Amino acid sequence: LPVNFLRRVIDTMALHRYNVLHWHIIDSNSFPCESKRFPDLSTKGAWHPRAVYSTEEMRSVVAYARSRGVIVMPEFDIPGHGSWGAAYPHLMGCPDVLNPTLPEVYTFLADFLEEMVDVFSTSEYIFLGGDEVDTSCWSRNPQIAKWMRERDMTGPDLFDYFWQNVTAHVL
Repeated sequence: LPVNFLRRVIDTMALHRYNVLHWHIIDSNSFPCESKRFPDLSTKGAWHPRAVYSTEEMRSVVAYARSRGVIVMPEFDIPGHGSWGAAYPHLMGCPDVLNPTLPEVYTFLADFLEEMVDVFSTSEYIFLGGDEVDTSCWSRNPQIAKWMRERDMTGPDLFDYFWQNVTAHVL
């Protein structure tokens, strides 16, 4: 969506006294969010090169919203449903889901989210999704399936493990 359209949405929200814009900024189909630390996320993951929000544009949307009493809450879907793999296929456990058994996944997420917290600095929250994750795909990945067997874990157990690690090492 063009930035001017987002501003019209924010104006309408403010008019009707809605005060939180949940901006589902990335999805499995596109990564239109510029990252200075990880530029390949948008250069390889965006639907089109012209369909990318620069960090300056995202900051301007946040500032515009704040001036109208609206908080922007961005959503960065993890561990799945977020098109991370277009740029970093080595972090993926399945085509659309990060590999929670890899320590570098948590380092990557910490670095990326640290940058986004700065971009969305006036927002109180960043939403991390967690929905629409096919945990059964992990059992179809031989490396992950072996890792789970060694620890007597199921897909849902690994999903819990992922969030425990995000809480401990990312947030």
